[in-house]
Amino acid sequence: AEMRLRARRRLPRMVFDFIDGGADDERTLRENEAALARLTFAPRAMTNVRKVSTGLELFGVPLSMPWRFRNRRCSGKISTAIL
Repeated sequence: AEMRLRARRRLPRMVFDFIDGGADDERTLRENEAALARLTFAPRAMTNVRKVSTGLELFGVPLSMPWRFRNRRCSGKISTAIL
């Protein structure tokens, strides 16, 4: 909720409305919000961390580190993209 309020304050209204809203009856938007609400964080305490890996397989491609930050210039402003 906090990030949504920040986005509303900082983005032009047309951009915020496009990202925040859904098409037609907004059914997909409601389903996505419900699916996100069902997600839970389950920390694993007392887990062996000697062989920790940030890797995963995405669409059959093994990735050693799935998150990469890159600074990009958009309209003269610097933004950070998570790839």
